[in-house]
Amino acid sequence: MVMGHPHMNIRRRLACQASAVALTASLVTTFVPIVPAQADDYTITSPELAPYTIFSNDNLTITSTGSAPQVQATSVISSNLLNDGTIDNTSGVGFVLNSGTMGTISNNGLIQGSSNGAELKSGTVSSFVNAGTIKALGNAGLDLASGTSIDNLENLSTGLITGDSSGLQMNNASIGTLTNAGTISGSRYYGVFGYGTISKLDNSGLISGRTGIYTNGTIGALVNSGTITGSKYGIYKSGNSSTISAFDNSGLISGANAAIRIDSGAIGTIANTGTVQGDINIVTGDNIVFTGGSGGTIGTLTGYNSGSTGNINAGNVAFLSGAILLNDNVTASSGSGSVINSAELHVNSGVNITGNYIQKSAGSLVIGVSSASDYGKLVISGTAALNGTVTIVEISTGAISVGDSYTIVDATGSISGSFSSVSITGNSFTTIVSGTQYTVSITSGSSGSTPIWETAGNQAGQGSLGQALDTLSTQSEYGNLLTRIRVLSSEGQSHALQQLAPNITAGKMSNTLALSGPVTKAVEARQVAQHDFGASKGVAAGSPAATNGLWGQVLGGHSRLDGSATDGGYAANYGGFLIGVDHKPTANTSAGVAISWLNGKSKGSDASSGQSTDLNSYALTFYGKWRPDGQSLYFDSELGAAYDRFDQSRNIDVSGDVASAEYSGQHYNARLGAGYDIPLSEGTTLTPISTLRYSYVRSESYDETGAGVANLHVDSNNFDSLEGEIGARISQDIDTSFGAMTFDAKAAFVHDFTNSPVSVSASLGGVGFVSSSDKPAENGVRLGLGSTLFAEGGLSARLQYDGDFRSDYVSHSGMLMLRQAF
Repeated sequence: MVMGHPHMNIRRRLACQASAVALTASLVTTFVPIVPAQADDYTITSPELAPYTIFSNDNLTITSTGSAPQVQATSVISSNLLNDGTIDNTSGVGFVLNSGTMGTISNNGLIQGSSNGAELKSGTVSSFVNAGTIKALGNAGLDLASGTSIDNLENLSTGLITGDSSGLQMNNASIGTLTNAGTISGSRYYGVFGYGTISKLDNSGLISGRTGIYTNGTIGALVNSGTITGSKYGIYKSGNSSTISAFDNSGLISGANAAIRIDSGAIGTIANTGTVQGDINIVTGDNIVFTGGSGGTIGTLTGYNSGSTGNINAGNVAFLSGAILLNDNVTASSGSGSVINSAELHVNSGVNITGNYIQKSAGSLVIGVSSASDYGKLVISGTAALNGTVTIVEISTGAISVGDSYTIVDATGSISGSFSSVSITGNSFTTIVSGTQYTVSITSGSSGSTPIWETAGNQAGQGSLGQALDTLSTQSEYGNLLTRIRVLSSEGQSHALQQLAPNITAGKMSNTLALSGPVTKAVEARQVAQHDFGASKGVAAGSPAATNGLWGQVLGGHSRLDGSATDGGYAANYGGFLIGVDHKPTANTSAGVAISWLNGKSKGSDASSGQSTDLNSYALTFYGKWRPDGQSLYFDSELGAAYDRFDQSRNIDVSGDVASAEYSGQHYNARLGAGYDIPLSEGTTLTPISTLRYSYVRSESYDETGAGVANLHVDSNNFDSLEGEIGARISQDIDTSFGAMTFDAKAAFVHDFTNSPVSVSASLGGVGFVSSSDKPAENGVRLGLGSTLFAEGGLSARLQYDGDFRSDYVSHSGMLMLRQAF
């Protein structure tokens, strides 16, 4: 179904009857004069069999229930297309811009074609935003023909631009800014094929193909904080006039043949604070300049496969500034050039330099030592000119011992100059320059018996993890990570080790009752509103007493657990709803059942900074209340079970990685409470209350992804909590013009009988360890304020606030409940 201007059907026929040339010409001649010049808005709300063409300054919207086999835009002037539905052409292109200027193209649905998904044949687009799927079964997901342009192309995190050949294909076209937070991929060739100009390419998502990005044109600025990867090449540049002016990588660039290949044209300084995984080939023989990270961040240049060494082939190679981990052999001008270091260059294994090595006064060489025979060194085919500093870092316990010698520079030619300073923590040493070798010998100092990483782990509150790192420190694949940590300050090392530990925000939320607490409070609120005098108030308001009720409740809240330098805290926000039904089988008893959904988002703090957890919890709860013989004494109870789904991440600042995991869990809770109503005056009641609550939480095992050697396997874990609460509630009844109303306030002392630390068992690189953190303080106070309004027709509404206050923990929650009796 199409809604809009009455002449729209003519426009559809113009598109679908293109094969009838004479008839089409007749229709155009006959009807074009009567089409109004102002913009017309059209909406497709159901499947359409015929293609649709946008003319002039028309706007088209396809809703989520609408579809069309093709949409074309011809001679347009600032027209807009919004697709929430489906454009699917099984014998051509899904969307085509034939000519003119489009204002905004926004796709939240599917645009698909058997050749290209979307195609610009001629014309320009001001803004093209994709949050859905643009797909080509035969060629390119999005194809830009010669002379076409897009001012701003944005692929959002949910967006996919993909094609059998390429994701994005440019043929002498131009893009102002290309921003990708989603996925751009080509199955057979290129993620992005850029023949033309891209002023800025900003990628925080995934660009992949046989070649991630191929450019034979101009990229003004290439900024990557995501992943650019190819089964052959990550980035491939060709064309004598092609350029990449600014190159900033804080993510991952990888390729099996080469991560970066420059066949021709110019490339600016590569600012790398992330990882370049694979060879770097500057086939032109031009010079290449690298800068690295700062503040504990180290840019990594390494081989494609884990543990392998890569290769850099270029003219002169300069490491200009910042911290850089070099795990690539370097060939400079086929051996006649130089590697020039003015940066902080980390080397953990033997690196071959074919050419000369020059270290400037600002340069620093950081040598990682795993053992007397496994350490970083430079093997140079030419000469070495030394200046600046050297730092030798012990990666594994006992790796540096008295009597050990380390030849850190071995040059076939001569060695000139000397390092201005050499440092080895806790050791005395001598340096020997013998012809073509620079050797450091340990003459006295620590025997190396104190476990390096266990000591650092104890300072960070992660002693067990430290013991695991001591075991792993002899494995070469952990050398790069551990060297990065060892060169940090004591505080920096503690922070890094805390970020290597498991994400504990989910466990903390579980044990502060952030999982079951909101639902329990909601059920308690229902039971308060269900107090026996509520029925009489309904009768007084003109409604007959009812034995059944359907109720719903929305809730939201915030909780915060304070942490410390060695123990993580968190801040969480949550919201959700409950739907319940209850029944009074007798005058003195009631029972009910409720289903609920709760969504929570938490961020770690202090020792857990960088951790985040998203939670979706689905619960079934049974509840009841009994007042023996209708007296003042009553008992209430609750029994619930829930399925939990966690989506969590753990930032590792020292490597720039993010470890992610999705897993499930369950939690169960039981509550038994009692109260005794004491009338103080007409309409005023004081009720001493006591409650015992038990919760059991289980999380399933999971494996993290995204952080390489820092990924963890986390075992399934069980936690429980037993809390007692004693206090009082006071309520006041009043009559209003809206109906009878009750105000109540509650204060109670709470004590946790199971206040032992939360322990999580995990393994890193197959080596197990336990990470523990404290629960909130065992004693605290709970406060509550609420009001219930009883209206006519058995309708009631309740608004309630609850607060939980402890020395290191605070929680606030609010809820609104509506109930209809019947």
